[in-house]
Amino acid sequence: MNKISSLRDQMTRHGVDGYYIPMADAHQNEYPSESALRLRWLTAFTGSAGYCVVLKKKAAVFVDGRYTLQAKKQLDASLFKQEDYTKTPPIDWAIESLNKGDVLGYDPTLLTIRQQRTYEKKCQEKNIAFKAIAENLIDEIWQDQPALPSTDVFSLEVSLVGQTTEQKIKAVADAVKADYLLISALDSIAWLTNMRASDIHASPVFLSYAILDVSHKIIHLFTDENRFSQTLKSKISKTIKLHEYNGLEDFIERLSDKKTIALDINETSSWCENACRQSGLSIEEITNPIALKKACKNKEEQDSIKTAHELDGAALSKFFAWFDEVQNKQDMTETSVEEVLYNFRAEANSFQGVSFDPISGFAENGAVIHYRAVEKTALKIEGNGLYLLDSGGQYIYGTTDLTRVVVVGTPTQEMIEAYTLVLKGHIALASAVFPEGTNGAQLDVLARQYLWAKGMDYAHGTGHGVGMFLNVHEGPAGISPRSLEPIKAGMLLSNEPGYYKEGEYGIRIENLVLVKETGDILEDGRKTLCFETVSLVPFDRRLIDTALLNDMEIKWINEYHANVKEKILPQLKEEAANWLIENTKAL
Repeated sequence: MNKISSLRDQMTRHGVDGYYIPMADAHQNEYPSESALRLRWLTAFTGSAGYCVVLKKKAAVFVDGRYTLQAKKQLDASLFKQEDYTKTPPIDWAIESLNKGDVLGYDPTLLTIRQQRTYEKKCQEKNIAFKAIAENLIDEIWQDQPALPSTDVFSLEVSLVGQTTEQKIKAVADAVKADYLLISALDSIAWLTNMRASDIHASPVFLSYAILDVSHKIIHLFTDENRFSQTLKSKISKTIKLHEYNGLEDFIERLSDKKTIALDINETSSWCENACRQSGLSIEEITNPIALKKACKNKEEQDSIKTAHELDGAALSKFFAWFDEVQNKQDMTETSVEEVLYNFRAEANSFQGVSFDPISGFAENGAVIHYRAVEKTALKIEGNGLYLLDSGGQYIYGTTDLTRVVVVGTPTQEMIEAYTLVLKGHIALASAVFPEGTNGAQLDVLARQYLWAKGMDYAHGTGHGVGMFLNVHEGPAGISPRSLEPIKAGMLLSNEPGYYKEGEYGIRIENLVLVKETGDILEDGRKTLCFETVSLVPFDRRLIDTALLNDMEIKWINEYHANVKEKILPQLKEEAANWLIENTKAL
């Protein structure tokens, strides 16, 4: 019996006519743990975003444009119809395919409260029941399902993060009016507790829930207690009380029904809401008060972040020096060079792993925005073309994310012009000065303006938030037409415009920038902000057409390269040092 037949047997046993399966875990992580990759196990689709709906007679998998070709290769077309969820939302497809009186089942731990309410309302409008099922139906048939991860937890020194756990607890408690705050976002818990682990690929967090007792300034932390050393247990004992990961529901049941618990409906699962309501607690719906505090890095965090980028800049300089030396001399593939870069990064004792799986794309693969090279089909890097590398590292000091495009062989004039236009947009955004209250949607045009003037554009946002030794994608702010959150001092954002010519090449230039106060004030009294670029890797001078640059842009590049040389050269030896000196010369 195949997997989908076994799932349909479970659906029958639980009295449902359809089952909704998101690529998600109980904490809405961007990268779920292996045990939560249910959609992948069922369908063989390995992309990072998608949904599946299984009905009695048919099933569909929903992806977006990033994964259209990949899903077509990986899905069994005899079992799954492929749909684009940006055009056909999975819940809409399910409702249209079901009959009045039918039941659509779901796992309440995998849907946020907002999602559950939205989907239930849509189902009710069509007289379809939306039924929460306590047991995940795929878990019932996944015989070799990996166990929940439980890696060792460790604490960060205050010198790196700037605030003690006690100070953070007080700041968060002061922002909450309820008796308790329920937290399920793992990066929020890691930030609040000043602790990290490696439960989730590329993200230094640990599976847990937390309840902050606002009046007593104590965190009740629900996770595997065995992962803590005795030393760490003693260190945190006054402010953090440990409970088993599966003990959250029982703990909530014991809270007084006269109390109020605050939670964020955009992050917290429907299962958590049900547990709170069944205990009689009053629920206060709020925006996670940790998100903005976490996003606005303090001085110590900013200093740590700069240290991480100095280490990363040295590793990448060593890599690109090696790359230029061996290209078209020895065999290189999109995957083999990833291993070389990893080893250069791992030379730093503070390196903890990648911050996301690298995007390593040569020639036409560079034009696939979220390309993921696999050894079996990886292109050889040879001949003439552009090589795009988007990669990042996790260091004790911070999280990095950088994209560079370099020449292999000889570039065309078209490539040089496109690269220079992207670079001009990158510089325009990096040089921006703007008043407090400005959002990313207002700044996004700065990076696109030179491309637009030539009838060109790119189909992704210009920037996202980045955590401090946390998630490489962090809210609440970003830079895109949809980014409405005001940008504030202390935020760490990416600056990554690009251009992609399908079937030929891709260009993206990405640095991370810290938001700083300029010290100047507008006539209306508002402070002004600017960006400080913290990434430290040279641009490929062979792709820069100085005839397309103005004096300010040339000055910006020269000053950037001088800063790169000053910070990175002392870490390099011999060939890599010579490469850096050559590639940071003034234009």
